[in-house]
Amino acid sequence: MTVLIITHSEDNESIQMVMEAIASRGGKAFRFDTDLFPTEIKLDVYYGKGTERGCIPYLQI
Repeated sequence: MTVLIITHSEDNESIQMVMEAIASRGGKAFRFDTDLFPTEIKLDVYYGKGTERGCIPYLQI
């Protein structure tokens, strides 16, 4: 299972708890802090020939 958690960098500790619970079940969780978009986080999306793909790379500042 892979989960994208859309949140804010000032959110409470529950986000980390959820991420740890997902990891303990063998899943992967990725955090997307909306307040850091698009200055510190960027979103790459690709659509083509019946496929969709998204990538959220952190910018190196």
